[in-house]
Amino acid sequence: MIADRDAAVTEQDTLPTQNDRLRQLVLKLTRVQFGARSERLPEAQLQQRLEALGQAIAKDGAAAEKQDPELRKDNAARRRSAPASSEASNCANTSRSISS
Repeated sequence: MIADRDAAVTEQDTLPTQNDRLRQLVLKLTRVQFGARSERLPEAQLQQRLEALGQAIAKDGAAAEKQDPELRKDNAARRRSAPASSEASNCANTSRSISS
C-alpha cells in the first residue's frame, strides 16, 4: 500500500513538468502548421516532427519507468489490459487532428 502511494505521488510530481513540456511542443507545432504560408512546414517535415514528438514522449515515459519499478509494473499492467488497437488509433487521431 505504501509503495502504491509513493508511486502515485512520484507520478503526480512528474506529470505537471511533462505536461508543460508537451504543451510547449504542441504550441510550437501549431505555430509551424498554422503560421504564415512562407513559414509552414511541408507535410513530410511535419510528420517527422510529430514522430520525434512521439519518440520524446516515449523516452520520457521510459526514463520515468526506469526510476520507479512500481510505475513500470503499473504501466505494464495497463498496457496488457488496454486493447492494442486503441493506443494506435489514438496516435493516428492525434496526428490527423494536428495536421488538419
